[in-house]
Amino acid sequence: MGAVLRYVAGVRVRLRWGAYAGVAVLLGLTVGTAFLAVAGARRTQSAYGRFLRSVDASTISITSNGAFDPSANARIAAAAEVAQSHSWVGISVFVSRDRQRTLTAQDIETDGTFDGEYFVQDRFTATHGRLPNPR
Repeated sequence: MGAVLRYVAGVRVRLRWGAYAGVAVLLGLTVGTAFLAVAGARRTQSAYGRFLRSVDASTISITSNGAFDPSANARIAAAAEVAQSHSWVGISVFVSRDRQRTLTAQDIETDGTFDGEYFVQDRFTATHGRLPNPR
């Protein structure tokens, strides 16, 4: 009985080997594509976290609309919960639009730092151009 089954199985495999090979290739392509999709999804899922770690992103930002106050910054930096603290200041910008030197206020955000904000902590990522010299 076993010999007959082996003979019949051998005949069927010889007659349909192309179909079996096609199914194996199709299954391999499908499983390979699925594994690639899962690997890509895992990399995409972790991209934002990796980006935040690479720029040393802050977990909280405290801002005020008043003038720069070094003593307030020192009090915030001295709090027990603060691991590191850096500050930035906004700078007013006026743009000359014509040759008569007429100054026009525009909505341009320009920032400066006294202690490395955007260079050490919350590092700026340029999408084109180059980064400014931190000195």
